Amino acid sequence: MASTAATIITPNNVKGQPGSGDAGGAIAVTGGLAGSSNFAGGQASLIGGAGDGTGAGGAVLVTGGASGAGATGAGGAVTARGGAASSTDDVGGVASLIGGAGNGTGNGAAANVTGGVGGATSGIGGAVLAKGGAGGTSAGAGGAATLQGGGATAAATAGGIATLLGGTSTTSTAGAAANVTGGSTGTTGNGGPVNITGGVSGSSGARDGGAVVVAGGAVTAGSSGTGGAATIKGGAGGNTDSVGGQVNVTGGAAGTTNAVGGAAVIAGGVGAGTGNGGAGSLTGGVGGATSGIGGAVDVIGGAGGTSAGAGGKATLKGGAATAGATAGGAVDVIGGASTGSGTGGVVTITAGAGSAATGVGGTIIAAGGAGNTTGAGGLVSLTGGAGGNDAVGGKATLKGGAAGGGNRAGGAAEVIAGAGAGSAAGGAITITSGAAGATGVAGAVNIAVGAATAGAGSTATISGGNGAGGTAAGGDVNLIPGTAVSTGVPGEIKVNSAAGIMQASYMSDGTPAATDRYFFVAPRACRVVAMSEVHAVAAGGTSTLIVEKCTGTTAAGSGTNLHQSGTFDLNGTANTTLNATVSTTVATLTLAAGDRLAVKYNHAIQSSAGVLVTVLLNPC
Repeated sequence: MASTAATIITPNNVKGQPGSGDAGGAIAVTGGLAGSSNFAGGQASLIGGAGDGTGAGGAVLVTGGASGAGATGAGGAVTARGGAASSTDDVGGVASLIGGAGNGTGNGAAANVTGGVGGATSGIGGAVLAKGGAGGTSAGAGGAATLQGGGATAAATAGGIATLLGGTSTTSTAGAAANVTGGSTGTTGNGGPVNITGGVSGSSGARDGGAVVVAGGAVTAGSSGTGGAATIKGGAGGNTDSVGGQVNVTGGAAGTTNAVGGAAVIAGGVGAGTGNGGAGSLTGGVGGATSGIGGAVDVIGGAGGTSAGAGGKATLKGGAATAGATAGGAVDVIGGASTGSGTGGVVTITAGAGSAATGVGGTIIAAGGAGNTTGAGGLVSLTGGAGGNDAVGGKATLKGGAAGGGNRAGGAAEVIAGAGAGSAAGGAITITSGAAGATGVAGAVNIAVGAATAGAGSTATISGGNGAGGTAAGGDVNLIPGTAVSTGVPGEIKVNSAAGIMQASYMSDGTPAATDRYFFVAPRACRVVAMSEVHAVAAGGTSTLIVEKCTGTTAAGSGTNLHQSGTFDLNGTANTTLNATVSTTVATLTLAAGDRLAVKYNHAIQSSAGVLVTVLLNPC
């Protein structure tokens, strides 16, 4: 205690008695005690003097005492504290720090709570804490800490802004962070949430609720720095396998019957000049360091209402072009890249399942964009992935759905070209195998009916289009074998792997004269595939026959021999089929329209009878 408790009062100065080897004397400014029950205690006021004319009012300073000269003495604290409640369950007194009221059009004075200035060398500035009071020792919750702009009092006037700003830095040091952190919990409790909520709208008319904006800091004009990031991040999980905190971006719920819920939008920033717009990215979390799988990204339409509302649509859409002759933005759905020998990520697009009773499964539509005016419609391409350095390319499969049971048919797989408009033809359908590598063979095209597991096999049908109206012709079915290079053998039309769908025959009754004669005129270009002969009675001596091709005005017997080697031996065993070895020269075997086939007897007929020659041909 001070050596005397007296207060020194001199003109313009009231102070406690100096200490004598101990603390200085205290000064208490106390309102008067209430005189009877239920009356308030007397107010204690510290008021600066009133100004005169244009002079400012006198300041009121409440300052803690300076520390002692020693190295560790702290300056004295200043506390503005509401009075404690004396009766059970009563509220403690409010402690208020209020700026002075403005007059006329003058602004109200600010109320500043400022931490002390740091020491001259490397002292950190004093913190400012706005902290709710501690709860009672039994079960009372801690007091709220609220930062609130002033309320407007006149009509149609905005409320005051409440701003939380980090401190300004100097030169190249980053500005100080502004942190809003939920309260820490006890041993088993959850951490306190952080709520940032826009203001409630007015009750009259279609008034909107206040927006909530989380925005990174802007770059100062003239600087080339990047704007500050805005991050919303779930809390980290604990040490013992706990899951990281979820981040939800949710549109507001509709307030009345049949109203639409608020949209949730993630939009990249607008580009300037020739700069690209900022990307809008949804990225699953990185998997754990050992074998953790990366987090999934789901884009899911909202569930339908509980009675009959349809589920919400999920749309992935490239950005629309705004300038002339500029392409719209692409939409890419790409499976993740693998590492080492792992398989790349699958891309699956699956329509929704039908209901448990009779609901039909949802349709998947892959449609190219519609053309505008004279522009062609957009392409739809289904392409297997390219093989690696020495790997096979990926297969592209178009497959109808499997039947679910109960003797139901499998789903059809259809490739249908687009309908023409007016007098224009419908779109063509082209099935083309892959081109060969530098020395490889081009891929085959197979149209095969699925294997039967019981019963007869199904038919494979290729149909030309039917004509419609008047005398319109039906569409052709055009089978074109591949063209050969140089002296190579052209492709053939084959049935069950065997060539030849045309035939021509020479037949003699009895014992004919050994007369060379024509037996076939080619109505179109065709090629000899095979030649056979049989006779009912052998010649009884040397007698042979060949088949020849006659062109132009060439007479039978003077044409080109179609045998590569040998002849038909008429003295061979009767009723035994002989098969010729045909020429290996494609040009020799090929007949133009108007060319003829003839038989040529090389010897007398002798006793030969019932001679039959058949030539098999293919159109070309």
